[in-house]
Amino acid sequence: MRFEIESADSLTELWIELTSRFESHYTSPASTTITASDFIRRVYLYGMWCSAAEDWRAREVAYIGFFESIAPFAIRSGKSEYSRIVEDLVANLGMPEIKRRAGNLGYSLSSAQLQQLLKDAEEFARIRTKRSAKR
Repeated sequence: MRFEIESADSLTELWIELTSRFESHYTSPASTTITASDFIRRVYLYGMWCSAAEDWRAREVAYIGFFESIAPFAIRSGKSEYSRIVEDLVANLGMPEIKRRAGNLGYSLSSAQLQQLLKDAEEFARIRTKRSAKR
């Protein structure tokens, strides 16, 4: 991902490309590889880094170009893809951060859609906690 970051002409162009690849991860049949999962993790980490940057443009484009697109994409996706998106959201952000960012994540959702997304995220977090307790 370093190459994409360094070679992008603008932050907006970069986030358009990253968001497109992010969405392709869930819609492509070969997207369950470890490398693809690592890419998803890196996009979330870069999004978090940008959203905490001193430069307002980096923050703005991370919120608008990435965080505000995750939930609508999940809602538009099929049931299987939706589950993977929400599970990855929980795995990469964690519930405290999801709740903190709920306004951005749900920016273009109805109140009912946002509440359902948060409920589903809570369920994935509960399952994830239960799984890790068994180890």
